[in-house]
Amino acid sequence: MNILQTWKDFFDFLLAPALDNTERRLLQKSLIALYIFILKVILVIAMGLLLLLLFGNPDPKILNHTLIHTSIFVALFAGVFEEIVYRLSLTKFNPWYLSISLTGFLFILIKKLYFRNMLLESEGLLLSALIALAASPIFYLTTKKFSAPLERFLQKHFGIVFYISAFLFAISHFFNAKELELTNLKSNISHLLSAFILGYVRIRSGIIAAILLHIIWDLIL
Repeated sequence: MNILQTWKDFFDFLLAPALDNTERRLLQKSLIALYIFILKVILVIAMGLLLLLLFGNPDPKILNHTLIHTSIFVALFAGVFEEIVYRLSLTKFNPWYLSISLTGFLFILIKKLYFRNMLLESEGLLLSALIALAASPIFYLTTKKFSAPLERFLQKHFGIVFYISAFLFAISHFFNAKELELTNLKSNISHLLSAFILGYVRIRSGIIAAILLHIIWDLIL
């Protein structure tokens, strides 16, 4: 597919997300990721201008609470960890994948809802990790036991799973702010867009491509 065909395929995919078992060469996967990266840049610029027109300049207080300096380590961690949690399972059903994603998501829930801090902040880091790791065998045994109905649900309702994953990714970033105000939600619209784009790349080009695109985007913010 050329760049315009890829963009059209992306928007068609959003209308009806579906699993993709098509075998693609590395070059094809790389070109899809590149074309979607270009599309993301265009959409983010357009969205930024739209938000500026609708809301004016963002409140500096909101930015101070929601944005942090993205170091190389943070970008690497976010790219790998968040893609595993939110998009590893967006493929043919695999109990290992799902249990790993659930383990990571439990860690996020504890850190952001209970300790109310960022994932890499020291407070609650060890305890959250230990609880999540302790729960991981339960997640695996449960998903393994119910593999058949879970696989049927994924195949029949993949679109629902895709959009739930995307909205969870976006809303989890709302809790990056120390002050939970509804005005902060507008800063998470870009995260929802990112979830759609990264989910598409994960399905068309694989999890490695999604991780690399996530890391590169975080580094150039």
